[in-house]
Amino acid sequence: MIIFPYIPRYGDCDYPPRLVSAELMDEYKEKDFFPVGSTVKYKCRPGYTKKPGTYSSTCNRNQQWSKVQEFCKRKYRLIGKSTRKCKVLNNKMIWTDEVPYCEIIPCSPPPKIPHGKHTGEYLDSFYYGTIVKYTCNKGYPLIGNASIYCTSKDGINGEWSGHVYCGETQCPSPQIKNGRIVAGVSSIYKYNQKVSFECIGGHEMVGSRESHCQVDGTWDPHIPVCEQMVQCLPPPDIQNGTHNNQKTGVFPSGIFVKYTCDPGYALIGETTLHCTNAGRWSSPAPNCKGIFCDHNIFFLMLWNISQSLFEGELFILEINVSAQSTFFLNLFFFPIFSLFPLVVQCQPPPNIQNGTRSNQETAVFPSGMLVKYTCNPGYALIGEATIQCIDNGMWSSPAPTCEGTFHNHSILYIEVQEFCKSEWLFSS
Repeated sequence: MIIFPYIPRYGDCDYPPRLVSAELMDEYKEKDFFPVGSTVKYKCRPGYTKKPGTYSSTCNRNQQWSKVQEFCKRKYRLIGKSTRKCKVLNNKMIWTDEVPYCEIIPCSPPPKIPHGKHTGEYLDSFYYGTIVKYTCNKGYPLIGNASIYCTSKDGINGEWSGHVYCGETQCPSPQIKNGRIVAGVSSIYKYNQKVSFECIGGHEMVGSRESHCQVDGTWDPHIPVCEQMVQCLPPPDIQNGTHNNQKTGVFPSGIFVKYTCDPGYALIGETTLHCTNAGRWSSPAPNCKGIFCDHNIFFLMLWNISQSLFEGELFILEINVSAQSTFFLNLFFFPIFSLFPLVVQCQPPPNIQNGTRSNQETAVFPSGMLVKYTCNPGYALIGEATIQCIDNGMWSSPAPTCEGTFHNHSILYIEVQEFCKSEWLFSS
């Protein structure tokens, strides 16, 4: 191949200045001419780092390049302490410790490779920025970068920028206990081949999920390890309720479980539990209690009644279950009360004057049931047209009225003493 020297055109600048520690950026290396006003930029050569200075040069009107200073420097490390103190010793002022000094970061000799050699075989020392080139014997292809240079990651210790190998590189089949390869499975693993891993149930991965076959026949990053993860026993089932993750077989630390109660029952305790790093649930499992206290018998003490209660007459009973919970019951007064196990239901919805409601033939109104009111022609409905029996045994809204008829109702006050606890309710 014949290389022709760069010949500037009239009005152009010569080829840009060549620097020891820096080189032109790639986009300027192949340019054929540099007219007045052109600007080129430089980058540091391998083994050098930037320092403050001018990174570009411009072709001036006199067809000369503007001056560009060396802005790249070799990297040095400090030997000795970075600070010294002036102190008094025997009535004299002296400095502590020895004067530190800076030395260029050294590298160990570049690795020798079978079936190949490098240009640094006759050198005694290798420092930050030193470049060596590898060549392989005939019949052994070069794997990796032909040139490597001395560099440093921590600013103290030197290392070579890469690895070179002559011949076909193979890595051993990666083995991962309590795990498996999910991508890149092969009978032979060659240079730069990638594999991905995952752990089987009950184990967690420590290390990288991916690894590449290197030129020296090793895996990098190292093959990960699958360790037994901390887990909790399955969360306990509860009566009258359930929890999510019913089909989950493993409960590792950090997993959450949420409990809910069946209709008609209130959750007592923590709704959500999580498995801690100690392999225990964060709280005991909650309980689901009937909306009314367990086995509760109410003793009604009535006084200050302005008129007698008649059989079948409706009155309102206010019950304080706890400091946080109050509910109301619609009851009908009968001389004799009986007890029966709690089934959450509402009393029959009241009929209204000048109107009617659905479900007239229904005798039982369980939680969730809907009743719809309508007015006779010529009357307007005031209130909610549809009411629902809710989980506390009450209707969601008062019965509406049909405008045109008005009634005054007296209020009956009843004090309730509670001797809790029940799934029992007064009834006729």
